[in-house]
Amino acid sequence: MQLNPISNKLTPSQLAILQLFSFSMNEGEVDELKTVLVEFYDKRLQRALDLIWDERGLTDEILKEEGLKHRRTAYKSF
Repeated sequence: MQLNPISNKLTPSQLAILQLFSFSMNEGEVDELKTVLVEFYDKRLQRALDLIWDERGLTDEILKEEGLKHRRTAYKSF
């Protein structure tokens, strides 16, 4: 079996998605698919951020306090 040169550059996940959507779609369907994928990755990111938030014991108050801290480097005027 000879491999397609593109398949050597794509991950198994990318190849699976290409095979699933190997049929023609109109612009609206493509936009809908993009929305579904964005929502999927948004949920994954939110879960990861929630885990970090919980592990570090962060709260809204801590975040607000950190945002108010001055962390810029003081430079001397000439």
